[in-house]
Amino acid sequence: MPRVNIVTSDRGWVLERLAREIESRVSYVRLGDDDDPSADIQYYITYSRRRLHVAPIEVAYFAHLETDKEAAQNFFESASAVDHCVCQATRYADLLRNRGHEHVSVISPGVDLDTYKLKLRIGVVGRTYHTGRKGEQIIAHLMDIPEIDWHFTGEGWPGPAKPVPEHLLADFYRDMDYILVPALYEGGPMCVVEALACGREVISSDVGWVSDFPHIAFENGNAEDLRRVLLELLERKRKLRCAVLDRTWDAWAEGHDHLFRNLLTKHGRSLPSIFAPTHREQQEGPRPLSSIKAA
Repeated sequence: MPRVNIVTSDRGWVLERLAREIESRVSYVRLGDDDDPSADIQYYITYSRRRLHVAPIEVAYFAHLETDKEAAQNFFESASAVDHCVCQATRYADLLRNRGHEHVSVISPGVDLDTYKLKLRIGVVGRTYHTGRKGEQIIAHLMDIPEIDWHFTGEGWPGPAKPVPEHLLADFYRDMDYILVPALYEGGPMCVVEALACGREVISSDVGWVSDFPHIAFENGNAEDLRRVLLELLERKRKLRCAVLDRTWDAWAEGHDHLFRNLLTKHGRSLPSIFAPTHREQQEGPRPLSSIKAA
């Protein structure tokens, strides 16, 4: 069976992750320690790793163009030397095509959608009273929204509460997406000005001094109107997430599999089976990598 050998510019960082995510899904791909002249395709992640022509087919990954003159020259010379260029960003694919390089593909690295899930972090500050005026019964009707993480301080709320000492309260506000005031009536509450001072939006009905400050309003005591507000806020986040739903590690690997097969076919080689990743993200997630760091 034809083989693809990947070599990276360094190990332990994002470039190794890019290679591992292909290797773990495509059976004929291996991440090597060096160039492999016996491989059918030599894939350089990145182009700067390439020194000499060693394999029948050579592919290189072009992440970005350096501003340094010598490095920029190497960018374009490498593009001319390899059989195919893979770009992460459309801007660099267009740059290469405008320079006359026709064999260019855009294949985007992925995100593990099972790990990077949408959550709305709602903070509720204070304690409840026997009168029920703090609105805990309203929140109890909303605990069924799966994408909301509720964070309560004090006691008496319909979910686990964690007492937060005053010297850590500012950190609590900054960790939340929104601070909710569910109370039926209030004097303040103080969490309104504290949250706003930390740059956090407040969700509240018109109680206490809330009308003096910017806030996201709902009808006092109306759990369903508060549900409406929360679902609208969630929808904002869903729209952001939709922008990357096609940028998965499976898609990253599949894009390379398609490219490798086309290149092998042009050179008289072929692979018998269609793309079938070794694992899929929705089932078990990417293989853990020791000491992988973010770029």
